Amino acid sequence: MMKKIYLLFFLFVFCCQFSFSQNPLVKQWDQSFGVQALMFSLSCCKQGRRIYYWSWSLSGIGGDKTQATLGGRDYWIVKTDSLGNKQWDKDFGGTSDDYLNSLQQTSDGGYILGGQSFSGLGGDKTQALRGADDIWIVKLDSLGNKPMDKDFGGTGDNGVSSLQQTRDGGYILGGGSNSGIGGDKTQATRELVIIG
Repeated sequence: MMKKIYLLFFLFVFCCQFSFSQNPLVKQWDQSFGVQALMFSLSCCKQGRRIYYWSWSLSGIGGDKTQATLGGRDYWIVKTDSLGNKQWDKDFGGTSDDYLNSLQQTSDGGYILGGQSFSGLGGDKTQALRGADDIWIVKLDSLGNKPMDKDFGGTGDNGVSSLQQTRDGGYILGGGSNSGIGGDKTQATRELVIIG
């Protein structure tokens, strides 16, 4: 029995070493972008040779950030070239906290940003808040300029965690909501009831 266990262990180790030697992970480069205050949820996506980072930021102008924060936390994105050299950065926010959760490059070379907003009308936000917090999407062109933003919400908490451009050029959003019927929400929230 012990011989079988040792044999299986050595086969496992051999397979792992062979696999890693065939496809080694080689770091090509790394880059950091600094700001004066805290920044969270940094993510990176690479499509072709375009690389972009996104997060939310409490920082004003300073470090790598070239625009002031408009409310509390704002959407903040950094566009780099294929070697990680910064090309531009943009800050988008309303009158309160806004949390960027998802970003995708669009077929026109621009970007679509999606997240959760506690902001009312003001700053970059062109629609009023419907609930405690709403889904807020921001459309950018290839240079980071904002041609459009939209707010979607019910009567309570609402936020988007993923988004995708559809074949017809629109967008589909996925997230969470504890809102009842009202605002943009046409169906009631289902509640979990535990008996026992």
